[in-house]
Amino acid sequence: MPKVASDEEMAYEAWLAKYQPIDNPHPGACGGYDGKLFETFGVELTQVEMNAKMDVHHVWTLGEHDGITVLSPGFWIVNRMGYFICQEPWVEDPEGPPNDIVMESGVEL
Repeated sequence: MPKVASDEEMAYEAWLAKYQPIDNPHPGACGGYDGKLFETFGVELTQVEMNAKMDVHHVWTLGEHDGITVLSPGFWIVNRMGYFICQEPWVEDPEGPPNDIVMESGVEL
């Protein structure tokens, strides 16, 4: 996954404030993360894929790596648990996209 030092230690609350994920508008959505998480199948996945094709810089993937839950900038398929579509894009600097953000154990789905 991509790495850059700027967001390495960002807490989930700071990530929310910085990137402003949208609410999942689909009826019957999984509703995780205060209704902001999009599923990995069906119409929710279709919406994420459409957003990623328009500008992947507005998409983050919630995944699990070695038992640790992380947010990764961009659209990923391996080890994915869901997606976020954000109002504010993540920005690539010369070294690449922002770091994965390790989710704190107290953050609830």
